[in-house]
Amino acid sequence: MNEVESKIAIVTGAIRGIGKATSSRFKREGITVIETDILSDQDRNNTYEESESDFKNQFLVHDVAEEKSWKEVVGQVLNRCWNRYTSRF
Repeated sequence: MNEVESKIAIVTGAIRGIGKATSSRFKREGITVIETDILSDQDRNNTYEESESDFKNQFLVHDVAEEKSWKEVVGQVLNRCWNRYTSRF
């Protein structure tokens, strides 16, 4: 695993605009991207591009203004990704 492939990015506002562009760029570079947005699955149907890998690129509904939402997102990322990355070191 090279240095870029060992990176995990949480991208907020990933459904459109700067967040979507940032997410796409990180994916092209091989970074694991956890995309978040306040929009739900129903809202993202027309804008979200599904990834071929469920582990590497995931979507979570997330309200950045809510501390509880941040704790949930970070907790899910750690649960899903931690073992994969710590086993490499």
